[in-house]
Amino acid sequence: MVTNTRCYLTVACLSLALMGGLLVVGCAGTTKPASYYVQQGWVQFAAGHFDEAIAHLNKAIKIDPENADAYSFRGLVHGVTGKFDKALADFNKVIEINPEADNAFVNRAMVYTAKGQYDQAIADCNTAIAINPQNATAYTNRGVAHREKGQYEQANADFDKVIEIKPTDAKAYVRRGFLYMDNLKNRIRACSDWKKACELGECEKYNEAKEQGVCE
Repeated sequence: MVTNTRCYLTVACLSLALMGGLLVVGCAGTTKPASYYVQQGWVQFAAGHFDEAIAHLNKAIKIDPENADAYSFRGLVHGVTGKFDKALADFNKVIEINPEADNAFVNRAMVYTAKGQYDQAIADCNTAIAINPQNATAYTNRGVAHREKGQYEQANADFDKVIEIKPTDAKAYVRRGFLYMDNLKNRIRACSDWKKACELGECEKYNEAKEQGVCE
């Protein structure tokens, strides 16, 4: 893969699971709902305890085999731990349960990109954007796939769209700056993007470029 290129997972699909519902704990004869185990899976994942996260999510799915949140989050865990085929299976299940789940297509695209299947990644991002034209992560991941394919102008258009949707996203400027520098060979625009990212609080790349004499 191209250096400094990243794909991005989205957990927006889990917001309801994380925010909603009361947790039933410690009551004799009471069964905890699937949402409890989804939340516990999130806690364990945030702590870096991936096996424990999977165990909780498996319990959620056993309780509710149609719980899209549980499959979504388990897919994310599999994705970040490199178990790409398992991640694909989980995101496929989310899409089966809810064909309008734009974030499931975004996350599946991330896995396809990690596997080097860039056309499939672009197709999934196209679907996500058709469902939700304001999904910035879909444009990000599509741009990454285009960049990996050497389609630099298409990648640039996608990164432009991310900044249009999220103009204060410092990382979006850093990402586009790398495209300008490494692929489009436009040092001035790359430095401009990295400087803007620094103004937004992300200064590492801009400071490094100044130290190397690349940017002023």
